[in-house]
Amino acid sequence: MRGPALLVLCMACEAPDASTETDLGTETPARTIGACSPMRPGTAPPANAAELEALMLEVRRELFPQLTTVPLALVELDSETDYFQANLDFGTVGESPMERDYRVLYNPQLFDNGPSQPAIAAILAHELTHILDYTEMESPELVEFGIWYATGDTAEYERQTDESALWLGCADGLIDYRVWLYDNIPADAVEDKERTYFTPDQIREWVAARS
Repeated sequence: MRGPALLVLCMACEAPDASTETDLGTETPARTIGACSPMRPGTAPPANAAELEALMLEVRRELFPQLTTVPLALVELDSETDYFQANLDFGTVGESPMERDYRVLYNPQLFDNGPSQPAIAAILAHELTHILDYTEMESPELVEFGIWYATGDTAEYERQTDESALWLGCADGLIDYRVWLYDNIPADAVEDKERTYFTPDQIREWVAARS
């Protein structure tokens, strides 16, 4: 459950709670569809938090050089329906955008039977896209966005964020992640995920339309 403080700034990226119309995440990167780096089919997924953090930092280094210097922590998440989220330490919201303490939240249950490394790299690209958005907002705008996210329909914004990850070449990994996710959350939560984020079939259609 979200506490009152996080209600304001809980920009949780794999939790279909709310949203409102926004232009964030809509810009197409100045690159063609390529290989989501790191993409290592056959490589064992992270087995613990240290390995997950190493992968997160590699994804940041390879795909998000704009975020190289921002404080970024990995924090445990307790949830039955979400395995990854992104937000920031509420106490740092008043800091300058590049000095706030940003966080990627992870559900440690993923270490029991986790998705492939490409799948995790792809969803980390989704989460880091959110953090990149947050670094582009001054404090009043960020607070407004957090309230907005917590009270509306997130589907348009989350699909835009998925698309940003797809332009980075993460289609195969994101397909793998969503297939794995649907098998590892309660059945009654799958419909919300399918409505809020690209489904595997929709990702394939997106790629085919651009091939």
